[in-house]
Amino acid sequence: MKCPHCGNLNPDGAKACVLCGQMLSPDFGAYQQNPQAASSQGYRAGDAIGVSFPPPNRSFSPDANTTKKYKALRLIAVIYKVLAFVVSGLYLLMAVVSLFFAMAGASSARREFGELGAVFGLYGIFGTIFWLFSAAFAFLFFYAIAEAIYVVIDIEENTRVTNKLLLDRLRG
Repeated sequence: MKCPHCGNLNPDGAKACVLCGQMLSPDFGAYQQNPQAASSQGYRAGDAIGVSFPPPNRSFSPDANTTKKYKALRLIAVIYKVLAFVVSGLYLLMAVVSLFFAMAGASSARREFGELGAVFGLYGIFGTIFWLFSAAFAFLFFYAIAEAIYVVIDIEENTRVTNKLLLDRLRG
């Protein structure tokens, strides 16, 4: 079937031009003029634009190109995930050390300075809380970067799969 818009020759039965996307289906005009009547005759909006999801009697199995792209980005995402665990683990270790020194410092300061030595323990507890919040923030920050990389990869893969499905559908 020849496209009225660009003149491209399309496979017989194609509902849209594979080159420019112009609708080729004769049912499309009837649907545009009276969608309710076309719906009562069995036409759906998806049929009018040449797309219906999921495609009838088809199942898409991703090929090797779909899942194996962007190895470097996947590696960077894994590195960020490992970094999230390592950095937050180090910060948690700092929190434990800070708590230990706070307790030890407070007890020795109390012996030397009396009640004023309790202030040293308070500073140590604030340091521990700081390191705990830093650990949580570092983990969330690095892990979110890794997940954002995976989201971008998934969007690209889904776009490619959808493009393949739509082209297969248009070609009949």
